[in-house]
Amino acid sequence: HAAADEKLHWQWPANPQDHFARFNKDGSISLSLLNTAAATGFPLLWQSANVLTQKIRAENFTFSASFDISALPPGARTGIVFMGDDYASLALERTGENTGGYSLVYFESESAGGDDERSETVKARLPLPPQAVQAGRLQLSLTFTKCDERRGSVSFTAACGRGSGAGCINWQPQAEPYVTKNAHWVGGRFGLYALRAGQADAAASGFPQISVSDICIKS
Repeated sequence: HAAADEKLHWQWPANPQDHFARFNKDGSISLSLLNTAAATGFPLLWQSANVLTQKIRAENFTFSASFDISALPPGARTGIVFMGDDYASLALERTGENTGGYSLVYFESESAGGDDERSETVKARLPLPPQAVQAGRLQLSLTFTKCDERRGSVSFTAACGRGSGAGCINWQPQAEPYVTKNAHWVGGRFGLYALRAGQADAAASGFPQISVSDICIKS
């Protein structure tokens, strides 16, 4: 029942389709790798229908989730995001075959006006060593802290393994936390996504899925 109750807090930015995700009894979520917006390269999160988010329920909180690296195909990106009128995200991206081409990317949205003028800029990138890929799972976290009645700050972290070995990662991509703007922080949302580069999807089945487990919200 706990997993079913938690599902009620999730929402999509557009009319959801059954193939967007599967909510499992163990509390994990299987996200389909989709491109719901016609684009070359990765579609913008702002224009993607398959971004799964929750509204802020506490003034200060940490949101974390564990992603299955092994199932990520080339040309895919999956991660966590904090969204308001603007947004920031930490994601795992794969562009190569075998154990190559994996990297962590931190990016922020930029807007010169309307939605058609919105873009995403990668602020930091960290190639993953083969040992980290072979570990199988990667934990991504964001911590939200209320600054005042209109602003909040968001810090991202990626972790894999324990200790300081070749396959261990503890990465904080930001020199300074991301500060929300252009909207009251209470209207902010945080969540998950799984995107595929290329043209928009023409079918509604047969897409690979990414398993996201150990989903935790602590306030």
